[in-house]
Amino acid sequence: MSMKIVFSDKADVPQIFADGCTRVSFHEGIVQIELVSTWVSGEPNELVGTQIPQVHLAITPTAAMALLGQLSGLVDMLERHGVVKRVQNEPQAPSGASSH
Repeated sequence: MSMKIVFSDKADVPQIFADGCTRVSFHEGIVQIELVSTWVSGEPNELVGTQIPQVHLAITPTAAMALLGQLSGLVDMLERHGVVKRVQNEPQAPSGASSH
């Protein structure tokens, strides 16, 4: 059986601002992502940033793969325009390998 899927926009979906992602996990077949916003308080010489969850996103693995593809393309474009710069992680030795 096949199913045709069409997109129908919903104008009143709220936009949620987040400046961080604190948790990504997989539980009972669902990918869970926690997005946070950082709220700054305190005196100018002793600022404190508090991360407050704004949304807990629960998506299927298929949706997670689609999101990864969309974000990869976006990051490539942002990098080409000089908005972001990828950070290269140092290669790590395999577990159990000794260093000289």
